[in-house]
Amino acid sequence: MDAEKLAKKYHGGMAATYDSTREGEPQWISEQGIVEGLLSTFEPRTAVLDVPVGTGRFLKPYADAG
Repeated sequence: MDAEKLAKKYHGGMAATYDSTREGEPQWISEQGIVEGLLSTFEPRTAVLDVPVGTGRFLKPYADAG
């Protein structure tokens, strides 16, 4: 598969609607719960390494957790 062609698929219009078209799906809900559950076990201001793959949807839970 052509990596450049695949990367272009997720820019522009696709990127703008990616989260909103998936946020109600069971996998999305499960992942969100897992991340938020893990974050709740950390002390405030704990450093977290997020390997950036995606749209940054976990940035708000990180900020909310301190």
